[in-house]
Amino acid sequence: MSRHTWVELCAGSCSMSAHLLGWTMQPTTWLGAKWRYRDHLTQIARGYGLVGSPHCIAYDAGPIAEIAPQLIRSARARELAVELAGRVLGPLALGNSREAGALSKVAEVRGPFRERCEALQGPPPDDPDERAAHGAVMIGASFGGKGLAERGGRWVLKNGIGRCPLGLRAVRSRARMPTRPIVSRRLANAMPHDLPSHVHPSDCVVLLDPPYDRRAGYQHDMPREAVVALAQSWRMAGAAVIITEAEPVMGWSTEPLQGHRTASRLGIAEIVEHAG
Repeated sequence: MSRHTWVELCAGSCSMSAHLLGWTMQPTTWLGAKWRYRDHLTQIARGYGLVGSPHCIAYDAGPIAEIAPQLIRSARARELAVELAGRVLGPLALGNSREAGALSKVAEVRGPFRERCEALQGPPPDDPDERAAHGAVMIGASFGGKGLAERGGRWVLKNGIGRCPLGLRAVRSRARMPTRPIVSRRLANAMPHDLPSHVHPSDCVVLLDPPYDRRAGYQHDMPREAVVALAQSWRMAGAAVIITEAEPVMGWSTEPLQGHRTASRLGIAEIVEHAG
């Protein structure tokens, strides 16, 4: 049975959607743990019939889901991002990571840089191009952190201002991203009835990546009983369901996650559970 729709719940940075659509380089320095497990999760999804380039729907998506597509399609957004980077990041904006790292240790550079970056945090602009540029520069300032998050209508750097920026990766890597967008929705804990009317759950492979038990939380709480209810609702509606967790939740087929780095060392999901 072929399935044509990929649904990413608790999507955050939409890393698996990005991978399935052909992104060869993440537009931010951190796309979450799922990016490290993308090959293994893709293999499981293909086993449930997911086609090569699926229709991707991301629920509870973070700001990066709207920033990256706007940078791809709008030259004005890219120009604004470069202009804003020059004002905010100053001499750190255009150098490579090694050069930026050296400059960031100079007090005369670091102090003003941090102040300007802190000033970026807050409600994002309404204009789509300005919004994308604003987010791209915040990503550029995040160094090895987890990029952007939205908190009460404000954009913030999740780990604060990093040691130094890696520059505008979201702009530089645009040629490596596809033009096909990810359909992103802010809705948390989406159920099958929240799908667009033309999409049936039986045509979906769903990834549920909840906040791991006894691990770092997400913006929205999701206790174990909510994870179980959500997984059951999608499975009963006919979708194939994949769950990444630190321990089994549903009693389905379970296997260790195989990624690009050791999961246990990173303190993130260690198993994948699935049924279809």
